[in-house]
Amino acid sequence: MLGDRSPFPLLMGVLARLGSRKEDNGKGDSPSRQAVAGPETPTAPLDDDETRLLGDLRPGIRVGSYVLERRLACGGTAWVFRAHRLADDKSVALKILRPKLAQRSEFLDIFLREAEALAELNHPNVVSVYGRGVANELHFLVMEYVDGASLEHLLLDEVELNKTQQMHLVREICLGVGYLHANGVVHGDLKPANVLVGIEGSVKLTDFGLARWIWRAGHDVEQVVRCCTPAYAAPELLAGTAMPSPATDIYALGVTFYKVLTGQLPARPELAGPQAFEQTSANVVVSVANGGGPGAPQVGEGDGLNPAVRKPGSESKAGPGVEFDNAAGSISRPEGGALLDKELPEPLQRVLARAMAPDPDDRYPTVGHFRAELEFALQET
Repeated sequence: MLGDRSPFPLLMGVLARLGSRKEDNGKGDSPSRQAVAGPETPTAPLDDDETRLLGDLRPGIRVGSYVLERRLACGGTAWVFRAHRLADDKSVALKILRPKLAQRSEFLDIFLREAEALAELNHPNVVSVYGRGVANELHFLVMEYVDGASLEHLLLDEVELNKTQQMHLVREICLGVGYLHANGVVHGDLKPANVLVGIEGSVKLTDFGLARWIWRAGHDVEQVVRCCTPAYAAPELLAGTAMPSPATDIYALGVTFYKVLTGQLPARPELAGPQAFEQTSANVVVSVANGGGPGAPQVGEGDGLNPAVRKPGSESKAGPGVEFDNAAGSISRPEGGALLDKELPEPLQRVLARAMAPDPDDRYPTVGHFRAELEFALQET
C-alpha cells in the first residue's frame, strides 16, 4: 500500500525521473535530468572566478564537515549540491551562496537570516534547514535532501494526474504555505520548480531565498532586494510597488495550480511571452522601500494572516472584481487580470481567477480559504 500521501502516478513519475538520472550518470550535469534536493534552475551567468570555483567543487571535495557528491542546481543566488555529512554519513543538500553575492553585506545578511529563521521551522511539507556554516570562505546552508523530483519535472514529463492526485498536491502544498504564513514567513517564489515530490510520496516546499521574515523585519533597512520568477509573480511585484506578502504567495499558488490543472501558464497582459519568462535564468530584481510602503503588510492588519480582516464582498463566490458569465461559460477578466483557458471547468475558473486577481485585496484572505474553495471546485468537476 502506498498510502494517502503517496499517489501512485506521482510516485511513478518520480521514479521515472530518477531512472533518467541514472542513465545520465557520468555525462555531467544535465539541465533536464537530475535528482532534486532544491529547485533545479538554468545555470546563471558566471564570471571567470566563479566558473573556476564551481569547477573545483567536484564530487569528493570536502566543504567543512561535508563531502560533495553531485551538483543539483546552479541558480542566480546560490549553488546546491548533494553531500554527505562525515559525522554520520547522512545525505544532505548544501546550498552555497554565490561568492560574488557573499561579498555584499545585504545579500549575506539575507542569507544568514534565512538560515536562522528556517532552522526554527518544522513541518512535513517544508524542507528542513539543519543549520549554516562557512568553510574556505564559502557560506552555506545545510538542508534536508529530498530524493525525488520537482513538480516542474513531473509536469514536463506530462505525468497524468487524476482528481485524487491533484487534490493531494493542492492539500500538501497549501498546508506547507499555510504553516509558513502562520509563522510569519512569506515564501516569495512559489512555483512548480520549488515543490519537491519524494519517492515515498512526500510533497515539500523549498528555496526560501526570497522569503520575507515578517515577524523579524524590525531593523532599519532602507532598501530590500528581492528576486522573483516573472511568470509566477504578482503584478505588484513586477511593478516594484510591493514586497513579497501572503497575497503575492496566493497569486503564485494560483498560477502554480493553473499549470498543474492545464499544463500551461495563464496568459498575462503584463508579460510578453510568459513561457519565455518561465524558462529564463534571469530573474527580475525588485527594490522597494522597507516599512510603510505599498504592499508592505503588518501582521494582523489586512495582510492575509488574520482571517478576521476582510474587505467587503470578499465572500462572493467568484471573488471581488471577478464576474462570471453563465451564458458564455467563461470568466469576465477584471482589468489587467490573467486570461484563463475557457476549457477549464467553470468552478475552477472562478477560484483561480480570484487567487490571481490583479488587486491583492481581491484575493483570498488566507491560503486556507483558497485551499478549501479549490478542493470544493475540484470535487464539483
